Amino acid sequence: MSNTQNTNRAEESTSRAITYPLLIVMSIIPLIVHQKQYANHLDGYSWFTFETTSNDFFLYYKSVALIAMAAIMLIILCLKIKANKQYQLIPKFLIPLGLYGLFIIISMIFSINPTFSLHGSMDQFESGFVLLSYLIFMYYAYLLIETEDNLEFLIKAWLISMGVLCIIGLLQVLGHDFFATTIGKRLILMKSYWEHLDAIDFAFGKNRIYLTLYNPNYVGVYATLAIPVLATLLLFSKKISMRIIYSILIIGMVICIVGSESKTAFITLGVVVLFALLLFRKHIIKYWKFLIPGIIILIIVFFVFDASINHSYTNSIKNAIKSLHTANKPTVTGIDTLDNEIVINNLENPLHIQYYRNDTDYSFVVKDDDGKVLSTYNSENEMFIDDERFKNIQLSPILIEETYGIKVTVDGATNYYFSNEAVEGNTGYYFYTPYGKWDKINNPDIFNMNQSMFSGRGYIWSRTIPQLKHYIIKGSGPDTFTLVFPQDDYIGLQNNGYLGSIVTKPHNLFLQIAVQTGVLSLIAFLILYIIYFVQSITLYMKHNFNSYFSQVGVGIFLSTIGYMIAGITNDSTVGVAPIFWILLGLGFGINRRLKLSKN
Repeated sequence: MSNTQNTNRAEESTSRAITYPLLIVMSIIPLIVHQKQYANHLDGYSWFTFETTSNDFFLYYKSVALIAMAAIMLIILCLKIKANKQYQLIPKFLIPLGLYGLFIIISMIFSINPTFSLHGSMDQFESGFVLLSYLIFMYYAYLLIETEDNLEFLIKAWLISMGVLCIIGLLQVLGHDFFATTIGKRLILMKSYWEHLDAIDFAFGKNRIYLTLYNPNYVGVYATLAIPVLATLLLFSKKISMRIIYSILIIGMVICIVGSESKTAFITLGVVVLFALLLFRKHIIKYWKFLIPGIIILIIVFFVFDASINHSYTNSIKNAIKSLHTANKPTVTGIDTLDNEIVINNLENPLHIQYYRNDTDYSFVVKDDDGKVLSTYNSENEMFIDDERFKNIQLSPILIEETYGIKVTVDGATNYYFSNEAVEGNTGYYFYTPYGKWDKINNPDIFNMNQSMFSGRGYIWSRTIPQLKHYIIKGSGPDTFTLVFPQDDYIGLQNNGYLGSIVTKPHNLFLQIAVQTGVLSLIAFLILYIIYFVQSITLYMKHNFNSYFSQVGVGIFLSTIGYMIAGITNDSTVGVAPIFWILLGLGFGINRRLKLSKN
């Protein structure tokens, strides 16, 4: 063997090795599932339980692995840039990317909770270091995937990972979740829990697909990234074997969407299809004989699997559409826990309540908003108000853990508990939370919108948008949304079905960025994507897609469009976001190389 051949093989091996970090992030880390018991640092809040520790299966170890891979990529980048002058050129997109990174760092420094921003928080684990890791992934992919061979190697590894996820999803939708088996539980649980395997259960339902991504909603986001790339490669592939693989994976991803009941995914893919029709207008005409049967097959797969899960997906779509036109009109719109009284805002008729106790004797004084004392009568230890405006409210004394107080029952179904003896040395009225703690009720600023829309996301957005004025520059800090959201808005939570749960994310990528790392960081992020969008739409509108680079490039462009649209109702998460950032970096890199080859 000649020295030249040895050199070429060594260079090829080194070039291939450069893709391994990206391969691990795209294909292996999303599959990580293992239990982590951690201190939640939330037990001191009245709106949280007394539990000091929580368990995570899907996010913590993914975040640790992402940071580790980012450190490796950063070292490789520094060595490459130092050794090769061509890497020292600064692309235009590096300015908004750098600004976004700068705002992340600023928000970490001035975070309202440094522990969360540095180490991550419950149900998220997307710390500032994880956010910075995304930017490293993007730049690494942009600079170092230089050949079609390396790109194809990376994409094929991602296809294998997709295949694994499709198998997991198929088992879950058929009611044979791998993680619910004895072997699966032993793999993902700490050894100390092996004696209690039967007590471990996931809360998504027997036939609900969540893959390894923590939440079924993120299955739809993952599929939104995967399907456009798969469909594009299927359109242009000339190998029958690869066409079969792409087709199977597309069908698998459609099954995952249906099984996860992700409504956003199909809406998002519908918009992506419109862009695809525009970009592939010439090629679609050429391949219509293959496309029409393919679309028919996908439609059949959709309805067959929807029927197999009792039409839960189509029913969820109907309910979502209905929620857009149905505004929630609760009986109690707000409650004020003041120092000298409780005010129940009952159908726009405020009721003022005062409670007095002398040993075991008690009495109530109730007034309307004009200060008029209302007459009452007792029946079976409950007090009723002799006024048509308040006929749906009853009052009764209670004793909760040696604390005397008052129970307010609304519509004969909903109970609220209060006391003016709950906090020692304070005679003000407090609300008894679902977590067994006493707290003041918060009635936060509200952005006027339909709070029932998008499965209750409207409620979260209505409380989040008013917060933005406080986080223009520095943000609250990465992974601190849990602390920013008014968790003590107990009446709002009650009226929208969230009482008893903690809101840890805004269910909107853009609000998530704006709150946690600042509105200016969101602007930087949007500018970054707009640069890519304009660059790509200009490049691919008249392209013939005769190279693997261009085929993958346009597929990535469509995927990122889908991700940005999905971001309207979904957040960034460590299971999916790294793939988006790598695809974005690949997209920029492919566009640059296509321009260079054209010139």
